Amino acid sequence: MQKFSLKDNLIAYIVSMRWYGSFIAGMAGFLGIIFSGADPTATKQIIVLSILFIGWGVNQVINDYLGLAEDRHNAPKRPMVSGRLNIKFALGLSIFLFLVGLIITYFLNKGAVTFYLVLFGLNIMYERAKRIPLLGNIAFGLLLAPCVHYAAMCVSEQRFLAVLFDRRLATLAILVWLVNFVLCFFSDFKDYEGDKKENVKTLVVLLGIDKAKYLGFILITIPFIYLYFVIKLQILAKYPPDVYFILMRIATFLSFLFVSVRFFKYPQGAGVSYSLKWAFVATVAFITMLIALSNTLLSMLLFAINPLLMGIIFNLYSDYPT
Repeated sequence: MQKFSLKDNLIAYIVSMRWYGSFIAGMAGFLGIIFSGADPTATKQIIVLSILFIGWGVNQVINDYLGLAEDRHNAPKRPMVSGRLNIKFALGLSIFLFLVGLIITYFLNKGAVTFYLVLFGLNIMYERAKRIPLLGNIAFGLLLAPCVHYAAMCVSEQRFLAVLFDRRLATLAILVWLVNFVLCFFSDFKDYEGDKKENVKTLVVLLGIDKAKYLGFILITIPFIYLYFVIKLQILAKYPPDVYFILMRIATFLSFLFVSVRFFKYPQGAGVSYSLKWAFVATVAFITMLIALSNTLLSMLLFAINPLLMGIIFNLYSDYPT
């Protein structure tokens, strides 16, 4: 029997958290902070964003545990699948981190605990829902949408229903949901073979690779169409938006178009990892761009920094398929 190593398991756990994706939860939460109407201290913002960043990672470890069967085909080098990460240790540490986040959330705003529990509950639901066509994509989008409400509530003293039914926050949550629906669709290409063997009926498995790669061109337009009407109706900001927002929107759409072309040409094989890297970058760019509807300069700075950091972190995972 292999001797247990705390150091090796901690490293394997950190690897399993797939930090490049944490930017999605973090930026979704930052949207909630920006549009909450509150004026939180920098310390409180850092605490809330840290919970979201780490929470994403904990959910990834839980996903690895729940999806062990298909990951033996799709990602055999992942620490938990390969045996580098002890399952009992991973689950124990995940529960500990979950409880720490729960306690901190309680002291920030008791009502935010509900959103916190929903974020983790939807993650478990996603792992089961992806066996049903379309439902998995919906669940993945919904998994990240509450980050907006969670962060807004943590930095303010508003009550649960006031935050839940806030028009601007709800609109932002829908935008986060739509763009992550698209990300989920593209991420399913890499898992096609394993999902098919394990009878996991994602959209890609249901349609087949040849048909699914055409659908990508249609799906990427949906978040932008919805955003157009949001801007036109002046739900988030006055119309028309400034030129910098327009330029970021064009750059983001071109990024998604590049992703669609990449998956159309290389739906399987070694090229999928590079394509998926751009899918994550484009998704975070879309969410970051929305900050410009409140703070243009901050949005532009994050719009430039986030892709660079994500690219560096993503490349560190070259030995561990996403």
